Amino acid sequence: MGRLKELFGDTPQIRLLEVLIEQKDTTMHLSMLARRAQVSVSSVERCLLPLIKAGIVSDIRFFRRRRILHLNPKHPIAKLLVSFKEELENDWGSR
Repeated sequence: MGRLKELFGDTPQIRLLEVLIEQKDTTMHLSMLARRAQVSVSSVERCLLPLIKAGIVSDIRFFRRRRILHLNPKHPIAKLLVSFKEELENDWGSR
């Protein structure tokens, strides 16, 4: 179990955030993200909508009707999420 899930609970939103943060340099289509987060594609679409609207997640293109997504590395909240998860991992790793 990831540190975010331990701290905030095991919800589809937290699972998606963990995958997006861990794979921050990777673009993924919806089904790949759903598979890695172990949630349904419909849950991914529902949970990501607010993150896409806020600009935290980029919906960069459609390719053969697939949505290609990634954590927006330029968004200040995305930067904070990555930093928070890294600090969380480091802090718990030192205990």
